[in-house]
Amino acid sequence: MSDVFLLGAGFSKAVSDDMPLLQDLSSQIRERLSDLPESLSTIGDNIEIWLSYLSQPHPWLRESENLRNRALALEITEEIKKVLDEKEQLAVLDECPSWLLTLMQHWHKNQAGIISLNYDTLVERAAVKSIDKIKAEHIYPVRLELSTKRGGENAAVLGPMRPVDSFTLFKLHGSTNWYYSGTSESTGEVIYYSTIGGWVANSSRESGSKQAVSDKVPLIVPPTTEKVGFFQHESLKRLWTQALSSLREATRLFIIGYSLPMTDLAVRLFLHDGARGCRKKLYIVNLDCSIGDHYTELLGNAFDIKDEFVGDKVIERFVEKIEDL
Repeated sequence: MSDVFLLGAGFSKAVSDDMPLLQDLSSQIRERLSDLPESLSTIGDNIEIWLSYLSQPHPWLRESENLRNRALALEITEEIKKVLDEKEQLAVLDECPSWLLTLMQHWHKNQAGIISLNYDTLVERAAVKSIDKIKAEHIYPVRLELSTKRGGENAAVLGPMRPVDSFTLFKLHGSTNWYYSGTSESTGEVIYYSTIGGWVANSSRESGSKQAVSDKVPLIVPPTTEKVGFFQHESLKRLWTQALSSLREATRLFIIGYSLPMTDLAVRLFLHDGARGCRKKLYIVNLDCSIGDHYTELLGNAFDIKDEFVGDKVIERFVEKIEDL
């Protein structure tokens, strides 16, 4: 695997302006959950920090308070899914951007590794639309069970399923179409996925697939180094391990629409570990023209930072030149 691409929220925003960035998503969740505790205001208007705090037990709280926090974290993940599902339905009302279709073909042809920090399913939708015979489960590195086959004879067994040679999508923070019980003791539990119908809105097939897991909660992993509860799950541990292997084997890393926030320690440490033994090129694709200094400060010792793709319409410019890099 020669190239790895890492996608942040700015990538989805470039696909469709309907897709929210973190601050917008946080504001919408706060509006929908009006009874959020005041304590969350002290750690900023950031749902990922909220989830990081709420999903972990804290020694200064009573057990009943820790359990209430965990319940609230699950409510927030359900609201995240609702918001992103609504925004995706608006996004697919427009034509799939031509640059995204071109990028899909490039990833497919080169069997690239795609590390996504996003919860939405826009990459899967574009892949199903543009690549012949591809389904979402073909690009996931671990096998999930289709929601409509719960408990059936054809239930999937956890493990890789790659019937079509294409790119691999590592969704490190989970996905709005992945589901689990929500319990803290989920080691070995089957993760279900709902069908992605492609670049279409309100698909009856998708609706039926989601209904089959209506008793489950979305598998959304907060970006914190203290992911102990989530990382007890074998498939999630394997997902991160395989993503790290792909990064170590890569000759180049392209980071699209991700600002590398100081709070996301897990990804920063992950990238440093992925660069071990080889100072590979890291291309930043970002609207922020000053982002190169930030990356150089945090990752400059591990990567050869390239910031030639910054500014307006940067992803379109990047895709136009990708074959020549």
